[in-house]
Amino acid sequence: MLLRGWPRARGWPRSRTLLACREQSGHAPDLGQYGAVAKACVKEAKWAAAVQLLVDMRQRAVAPDAAVLVAVVSSCERARRWIAALELLGRMPEAGLRASASSLVVALKIHARRRHWAASLHLLREMMSRQLMAGAVVHYCTVMTACMKSREWRLALRLFQESPERDAVGYNVAVSACETGFHWQGAISLLLKAKSETFCPSTGCYDAAIRACG
Repeated sequence: MLLRGWPRARGWPRSRTLLACREQSGHAPDLGQYGAVAKACVKEAKWAAAVQLLVDMRQRAVAPDAAVLVAVVSSCERARRWIAALELLGRMPEAGLRASASSLVVALKIHARRRHWAASLHLLREMMSRQLMAGAVVHYCTVMTACMKSREWRLALRLFQESPERDAVGYNVAVSACETGFHWQGAISLLLKAKSETFCPSTGCYDAAIRACG
């Protein structure tokens, strides 16, 4: 139990040291203790240490569960090691693990940041089909941004209309999508609608609407 408390208190170096001490005392670390170290790696974006943890687990015949694997993937994602993160996610089926809500969210974020709008949209649809849509507005905004930056501005606007809920960030992305397509009527309409729904558009949102007017 001591080991599981270290990530919050001291970070991954202490957690890793305690793990090594346990091994030296002749007690093999269990899955929960490996998970504690993996979570500590996430907080400090120690992606190499997290990946090495998976190697150590394999050598000791300890199979990682979805939580450990997602923690390692999250470490890679925070360190912007996106290809490594996607490769690890792709191995989940081989390990007999079904993609969890957390793993789908991480994958969606990575694809969106790489402007892989089609892949991020596919993941959004999968999350919808499996009813894993906690925080739906954030996921919609993430995919909308990927579409907008890839000049798929019409698709971004369709997703905005489809979103089960809206917030100020969503309106900002939608107006920016209108800017991309020089769709000034849409930009002005969105500004008026945002104000009518008591959302306060940012200065950047007004600037995008102006630029949409050419």
